[in-house]
Amino acid sequence: MTHSPRLLLAVFLVLSATTVWLPRPSAAQTAAGAKLRGSATYRERVALTPGAVFEAKLLDVSREDAPARTIAQIRLENPGQVPISFEIAYDPLRLDSRMRYVVRASIVEERGIQFAGESPYSPPARGKGERLSILMHPVKDLGESEPLRPDEPATFVGILPCADCTGIRYQLNLLPEGAYMQRMTYLRDGHDDSFYELGRWSRSIDRRVLTLDGDRHGKAYWSVKDHETIRKLDNAGNPIRSNAPYELKRRPEVEPMEPRLRMSGMFRYMADAPRFRECRSGLEWPVAMSDDYRDLERAYSKRRPSPGAELLVSLRGRVEQRPRMEGRGTQAMLVVEDFLEATPGETCPGGGLEEGNLR
Repeated sequence: MTHSPRLLLAVFLVLSATTVWLPRPSAAQTAAGAKLRGSATYRERVALTPGAVFEAKLLDVSREDAPARTIAQIRLENPGQVPISFEIAYDPLRLDSRMRYVVRASIVEERGIQFAGESPYSPPARGKGERLSILMHPVKDLGESEPLRPDEPATFVGILPCADCTGIRYQLNLLPEGAYMQRMTYLRDGHDDSFYELGRWSRSIDRRVLTLDGDRHGKAYWSVKDHETIRKLDNAGNPIRSNAPYELKRRPEVEPMEPRLRMSGMFRYMADAPRFRECRSGLEWPVAMSDDYRDLERAYSKRRPSPGAELLVSLRGRVEQRPRMEGRGTQAMLVVEDFLEATPGETCPGGGLEEGNLR
């Protein structure tokens, strides 16, 4: 059976009009029923005053170098006593399964924030939307007994379980201004393999979770138990339910480390004083004029934007103690083992740690 061209055209116009005028769901309709449910409590036997205010926020904390972005929040005046149940309505279109989110809870009274805590949150695409449980801690008790001070270096060491080796020996050096160095040595029969990492460290709002941002496989999380001990958490920041030794102990003094790895950073040369600032950690060292330094200097002379300006470079190198160029004693210096490339017109990207740790 055949149809006339006019009939086919009429059917096409009717279907097109129907398609055009079908209403599309709005963002508000899409968000209907999108609620994050949870409860918050603390262990201390302290009653809240009638003037207490409870706040809970869903935050995007994906970028370590930027303030957390608020997705949604609630505020409850005179919430009663703990545990405090809460619901946060949010628009799921604002969440991205590739990003990292937390829910932060706090109790504010006239004297300021009294209790605070947080918990990782997985968007529905990655999790089951289970009810969150947040344990808050007294903020006022973290003053003089602060276990991790941003201006005080510390070394933590320990041997953690390993699936295919005897164990993994960790040395974690937390340095001032939020930088860190880490060595992981895989203990195997007949030989050991060491891998180094540079990055930034930070703490959660309740100061109980230490976050290391430097691993090319993602962030690492540690629970701060006390001044002497940190315990490894899983990849989502949750406790590892095991009796195996997952703790690192603090050394009485900071122990030196000479990392050897591939890195990217900003190089400059001025008045016979070459310096390199590593992108991920922000650590900066003078550069030794040995090994493959001459290739780096030649590339800098050809591709620098102006005399004394910084140039983004990639290299394989090590940081070691060498005699000072002036005066007595030694200092940490970067030794360029292999200059890789220069990238004019660019600055440090979001991460400076590259593939290819050296053993």
